[in-house]
Amino acid sequence: MAFKAKRSQILKSTALALLCSLSASSQPVLACGPFYDEAVFSATLHPDLPFRLYAAGNLSLVEPTFARSYLVVAYRYLNNKPLSATEREQMLNFWRYRLGDSSGSETDSSVQLWQTNRYKALGIKPDDKADRLYPYRSAGANDDYNPFLNCNDDAFKQAVTTLQAKVAKFGAGSAAVKEWLSAQDSVFCHCSAPQYDYKTKSPGKEPPLPAPAPADASEEVKRERAYQIAAANFYAKNFDESAKLFGAIALDGGSPYQKISAYLVARSLIRKATVSTDKGIDQVALAAAHNKLLELQSDPTMTAMKEGIEGLLNFVGLRLQPADTLVQLSKKIAAGDNSLYQDMDGYIYILDSAFKEDSEDASTSHTVDDAKLAAAMHGDDMTDWIWTFSTSDKGSLEHAYDRYQKKKNVAWLLAVGSKLTGKESYASEVLDALSKIEKTSPAYVTANSQLARIFAEQGHNDKAVAAIDSALAGTKSPSAMNALNLQKLMLARTLDQMIALSYRSPALIAGEAESMTLSDEWKKLDQKKTEVKGYSTLPVMLRPEGAIAINQRLPLSLFLQAAQSQQVPPALRKDIAQAAFCRSVLLHDQASSSKASVLLKQYMPALNAFISRYDSAGADSKEFSAAYLMLKNPGSRPYVTAGVGRTTSFGQLDSYQDNWWTTISADKATKFAGQVFLKPAELAKAKSEVATINGYGTASDYLGKVVIDYARKHLGDSRVPEALHLIVKATKLGATDDKTSALSKQAFQILHQNYKGNPWTIKTPYYY
Repeated sequence: MAFKAKRSQILKSTALALLCSLSASSQPVLACGPFYDEAVFSATLHPDLPFRLYAAGNLSLVEPTFARSYLVVAYRYLNNKPLSATEREQMLNFWRYRLGDSSGSETDSSVQLWQTNRYKALGIKPDDKADRLYPYRSAGANDDYNPFLNCNDDAFKQAVTTLQAKVAKFGAGSAAVKEWLSAQDSVFCHCSAPQYDYKTKSPGKEPPLPAPAPADASEEVKRERAYQIAAANFYAKNFDESAKLFGAIALDGGSPYQKISAYLVARSLIRKATVSTDKGIDQVALAAAHNKLLELQSDPTMTAMKEGIEGLLNFVGLRLQPADTLVQLSKKIAAGDNSLYQDMDGYIYILDSAFKEDSEDASTSHTVDDAKLAAAMHGDDMTDWIWTFSTSDKGSLEHAYDRYQKKKNVAWLLAVGSKLTGKESYASEVLDALSKIEKTSPAYVTANSQLARIFAEQGHNDKAVAAIDSALAGTKSPSAMNALNLQKLMLARTLDQMIALSYRSPALIAGEAESMTLSDEWKKLDQKKTEVKGYSTLPVMLRPEGAIAINQRLPLSLFLQAAQSQQVPPALRKDIAQAAFCRSVLLHDQASSSKASVLLKQYMPALNAFISRYDSAGADSKEFSAAYLMLKNPGSRPYVTAGVGRTTSFGQLDSYQDNWWTTISADKATKFAGQVFLKPAELAKAKSEVATINGYGTASDYLGKVVIDYARKHLGDSRVPEALHLIVKATKLGATDDKTSALSKQAFQILHQNYKGNPWTIKTPYYY
């Protein structure tokens, strides 16, 4: 998963009342289903769950495609700078947010706490059907699918504190409480954007702001209301107005909101710079915010706000002075950092912005337009290593080797090894260094994987397999084991070896709504507060590379041998048995289909009646009997399926049209499983057979022609009406092409012309 769903980071405020998060935070937005599960055999963007193991230094196989935050951790361990217990927990929290798990956020519970206290103060029964406060709002006018946290938990907590104080002073249900609550409702109603008006086909109108306090109100009420009006403008994205109003409150020495309002002037300017426009960051507003924060930092009366001010200065510095800020953050992170969560957020933000890439997307080529920033990145060892290790750009190998010569450390050695082909003049030096890495080193598995790849490219297959076995002995990570076994699969010397290595336990099952799946899996594993000792084990499945080899590189004779192999896991033997049967029928090889039918009887006894009738059928009904079996069992297909496979039972129709088969797509890769032992004649034979099968078109095309031809000659066969009905159904619920509709019509016409009143005719009112 590779992991596709993206999550930006929430920067939690440490300031006092009504302070909202600055950075954008995407909430899960799922497209319409259906969503299918996918088996991920080797995660390439992140290490295996539980991440607690990786954070503790169990690096296993470090991939250049890992998201940058994981490479930071690898860099630390490869440079003998292990994460402290505090740092490990901070990194785990950081990854939680990056992967969409908001379980660490207090906002939802704070909203609920506010609403509970609000109902209690009003003396009314909570209304579960009422719309719940939604604290997120879109950043720009055209960005409804990327909301930011507008009203965070501190806002609701402080509102609860103020409300409880008023209830204690004036009593629940009092006029003073109701008046304050009415104004506060007018503040929080701006947390989310107005709903789209479908009648007028236009965005809804912004709700009214709190009304000014009455002229005869007390000074306390007037000052509270002034603050509420400023806050409402802040949430409504009226940032010029909120800065003006907060600035006025900051000059009022009698206001209890004086200090926080001075701080919120800067926040208003930051919000104006970052979330009030669809055109990117407003540098003028950001510079004004920076100046205001420096002013506040030097004000001795603002010491209580020191942490919040420094956090905002860091936030602004990331955007105004990225080169200087990057170096500062990198040095802190690389050396040991008690504020690792916050500093990682800023560091990754700079890298994402510099590369113009999402850090959860793998890219093998990096460019940085800002020359000063690029120089700073290459001048900083950790950043330079992350950049170099994760790219395949021209010159990256020579740069890595140059850095290794100067540093002579394992981190840069792995950077060289990740790109080495084995043809370089210094290849033997690097190979020797990689082979000397000790088993106790966090680099051991990665180094041996690199050795195996280079040895294989040099044609030293025995050395490659030995290196793979050494790496396998050093890890229990499912992703690492599958990646290593894939290297071994490409070097398999026999059919049985190929089959054994093709069936593996995946590292992760991820859905198309992947972020949610990963979050759920994270939560299950993260419940364990003690150190996790191992990885989860999932059921064995056929990996895609093995499926390609079986389906496209094996001639029928070897395909049948594969189906008979005891290396196929028992639970998956029925799939390869049915594939062998279907394939042999399509290739008109009755000797092979007879052998395959024996396997079907063994692994799929529910088909025994169909198989017996097929075995005893005469030459004129043999193919029809096979077609009838396939039509009755929509899981039939002349190929094995990788990964999770078809989830509907073999004899049932899948409502999402995963029925029967389509053509076998060609994989033209020059490196493939079986390349070592398969002979050119066998490969040619397999290619010819696949072409024959594909020549029939989809299952509907092949089965339709067989059934229609047979029906015209054997109208008295009791199976024909049902078979014609199933052909029509297959043209709706199976794969289709330009021939399908005509076959559907022919089957429909034969059925209605020759079997009037038959139950199968009645069940077939249309063709497709």
